[in-house]
Amino acid sequence: MRFPIRLLAMTAMSCCGIASAGQDTAMAQARSIADTFCVTCHGSNGVSVVDHYPSLAGQKAAYLEKQMNAFRDGTRQDDIMMNMVTALDAPVIKALADYYASQKLP
Repeated sequence: MRFPIRLLAMTAMSCCGIASAGQDTAMAQARSIADTFCVTCHGSNGVSVVDHYPSLAGQKAAYLEKQMNAFRDGTRQDDIMMNMVTALDAPVIKALADYYASQKLP
């Protein structure tokens, strides 16, 4: 009876490793997107220097994720943002939201 328990434990640990690797990949993609594209309007580390574009730093992750999903599915309309998030998958959107939520406003 010990063998199935060990097998179950090993399977669970390997799944956690896969999830962690996927999260790391999504966060790396999110950082690259933030540093390449988002920075143009929302500023370095999500701190906008232009009144027309909001700062993302320090916003709640759930709020940012909800807004990006709304732009992606078209329930929130903005041509620029819709083009920016259309190709992003859910893990990258979540990682972007988590990244900006972790940033501090100066």
